[in-house]
Amino acid sequence: MSNTIDVCQTGYDYEQFQLNELENENMKLKKQLAIATKALNTAYNDMEYWSFTSERNRRVLDILNEALKEIEGVK
Repeated sequence: MSNTIDVCQTGYDYEQFQLNELENENMKLKKQLAIATKALNTAYNDMEYWSFTSERNRRVLDILNEALKEIEGVK
């Protein structure tokens, strides 16, 4: 009987370990998402502030805007 309890406990511990690892990874990804969002917002606002009119700079602004929209969809 004690062997069965040990096996079940070990299985539970492994499942809990996996859940903890997933939660840790989730927290890291959330931090990375927050950093990326902040960087994109800063770049976008800077580009808007300087009112770049060249075609190349407008394209960068469009790319930043698309990335921000995509990140909002992930949240």
